Amino acid sequence: QWLLDSFRELDSNFLQAQGRKVEWEFLEIHAEGEPEHADLGHKAVTNMVPTRHQHILAQAMADHDADFAEFYGKLAKMLE
Repeated sequence: QWLLDSFRELDSNFLQAQGRKVEWEFLEIHAEGEPEHADLGHKAVTNMVPTRHQHILAQAMADHDADFAEFYGKLAKMLE
């Protein structure tokens, strides 16, 4: 939710003043409508691969989450 709030603040304080319109619908759905979407997605995808490959997928998802966590952390610092 904090990320969505940060984007909304960026939009109202900066982007709108430049005449830019950004659609946050995807983020709004995930932040407000499905707060546990990552966990649900991980479980769903894990069921689509053979058991012998699930450890590979688990590592890929962890890497993906870590990459985005670093990105969002840097973005949050920029927005402060």
